[in-house]
Amino acid sequence: AHDFNNLITAIGGYAGLALGELPDGDPRREDIFEIQRASNRAAELTRQLLTFARRQVVMPRRVDLGRLVAGIEPLLARLLGERHHLTVVHEADPVPVLIDPSQLEHALVNLAVNARDAMTGGGEVRIVIGFRDEAPILEVTDTGVGITAAARPHLFEPFYTTKPPGRGTGLGLATVYGIVEQAGGTIEVESVVGEGSTFRIVFPPSGHDLPPDPATPRRELPTGTEHVLVVDDEPQIRDICSRLLRRLGYVVTTANEGAEALAALDRPAEPPIRVVLSDLVMPGLGGLELQATLAATHPGLPVILMSGYSEEVMAIGVGEVPFLPKPFTAEELAVILRETLDGVAPPG
Repeated sequence: AHDFNNLITAIGGYAGLALGELPDGDPRREDIFEIQRASNRAAELTRQLLTFARRQVVMPRRVDLGRLVAGIEPLLARLLGERHHLTVVHEADPVPVLIDPSQLEHALVNLAVNARDAMTGGGEVRIVIGFRDEAPILEVTDTGVGITAAARPHLFEPFYTTKPPGRGTGLGLATVYGIVEQAGGTIEVESVVGEGSTFRIVFPPSGHDLPPDPATPRRELPTGTEHVLVVDDEPQIRDICSRLLRRLGYVVTTANEGAEALAALDRPAEPPIRVVLSDLVMPGLGGLELQATLAATHPGLPVILMSGYSEEVMAIGVGEVPFLPKPFTAEELAVILRETLDGVAPPG
């Protein structure tokens, strides 16, 4: 997965750089958009495989199920199309759950697509948010063809599909199962052939305290003028990161491994290096060792780790340091860099 994630990061990153060089209306933009879309699909397929294998890096937090569904409802309506009517029922408010919100959105999209594909002639999709006893629940019901007795035992098996060739990967429901299991929940299925199906996710109770409403989504990438040290043994990743960051106004120095990064930090620089963006796994001095060294030699200098190695990240634990999983977008890079810099007191 590490090599594949590096390749996806490179493909998507260079496509984004090329788009930035072309004016609106240039016919070449659509070709580059298609490259980006293919890159996004490849990244999604990697995430699906890792989720089912329980190797996807997750960052759970307490979220309101109703708020999350409301935020993704327009996307679900577009996915379902005009022949399918979507109804969302909030039986309780709020409904707190502890889960990685992006993974929950991913699961809900997969359930909506599964419902749509079960109703080729159109139909109704009903999403219910509430509680069963103290447990939060999320139900997705369709009026489709239903699930046969022969298919039911295989529903959550990877690559199992009843769709025609070329219409599905067989990973959608397997991914949902992996996400729910990682969150400590269960998934129940009720179905009547010819009438429809209900998929019910039951979450473990998570208390009632919720964070405030998220801020208004950013419309432009955050910028900066600080000096960033980018450390990665992959030349393409160094190049993409440095070019993206320079476009955002940053000063950038690059290094191909930890020892070279330490040497760069020992040299006088104007402005001084204020943050290190480092790959986790590199020949010689890796990212974790680099961070430990800098904690002693350059206390207060923040380090952001990035990696496509989900196993390595799970071993060290996410949350100890800022982490950027590969593949990442320009927005994800810009946001984590700005948030990290803004959270560090300036030296003085």
